[in-house]
Amino acid sequence: MDDSGHISGEWQLGLADLELAVGLDADKDGQLTWGEVKSCQPDIATYLAENIAISRAGQPCNLRFAAMDRLQDHGNEAFAVTDFSAQCALSGSLQLEYNAIFSFDSSHEVVLNISDKEHRQSYVLDDNSRLINIDLRQGS
Repeated sequence: MDDSGHISGEWQLGLADLELAVGLDADKDGQLTWGEVKSCQPDIATYLAENIAISRAGQPCNLRFAAMDRLQDHGNEAFAVTDFSAQCALSGSLQLEYNAIFSFDSSHEVVLNISDKEHRQSYVLDDNSRLINIDLRQGS
């Protein structure tokens, strides 16, 4: 990780998983629209903030989520992409704890891309990898 302590990245969460967690389908017709997803953005950001923690050297990082602005397709499933940034302590090991969705679906997976100025790393987190140590120097 660079010496500024700043990291950024994106979460890719399945729309079906977000429906379970925050109830995206406002009109309950079984069909999600982009408008329904966008209108739930504050609820999604709150839910993520409550279920994601990034720390460095045991100190919580200041985590911020950007507006959700796109979808990504993975194996015929739509994923909402939410960018984030975090300001962390200047040194020490970086750790991420992720606890969203698992109480609704133990087979849940989320794609995480995280980077600093020089390195990028990608992860698929599942119920067995809720807590991970991140070394961006091992980037992909």
